[in-house]
Amino acid sequence: MSTIIHNLSPMAEKKDRNDDIEIWRNFLVYHDEVTSRIESVLKKEECISLAWYDILIVLERSKEKSLTMKELIKETVITKSGVSKILDRIEDGKLIIRKKSQEDARSVYIHITKQGSLEVRRAWSIYKENIHQLFLHPLDTTEKETLMTILLKLRGRVNTFPPF
Repeated sequence: MSTIIHNLSPMAEKKDRNDDIEIWRNFLVYHDEVTSRIESVLKKEECISLAWYDILIVLERSKEKSLTMKELIKETVITKSGVSKILDRIEDGKLIIRKKSQEDARSVYIHITKQGSLEVRRAWSIYKENIHQLFLHPLDTTEKETLMTILLKLRGRVNTFPPF
């Protein structure tokens, strides 16, 4: 009998690994589907893109509506090089301005403009509606609480690993 259990163990382990991969794949695919749909709605409504929104909302919510480049990069979900490229286009659109730091000549502060704040608010109403419909609406209160617990646990765990 123990031989049968022993022989089934590698199969069960393989299935568990496949289930783990499926959880991860479903997460990635769902994220892509939702963000693509929201991006499409924002474009249709002639709003700023999600990438622009990600940068501008961080500035909008910051103290003084301004951050250094290093602070901004830390708070966005976009890569460092991505932020730099996008900032050039956002600045061309007059939604941010850059100013050299008076305390540290090496630092540059990124400030959101009034127009940038208006664009964030305009996009937020569309973004919020889609987050609710595509992400939150299908979940009951208990599921939302469970999801929040899981996400905080995962984010906290990532921060325990040394940086690359």
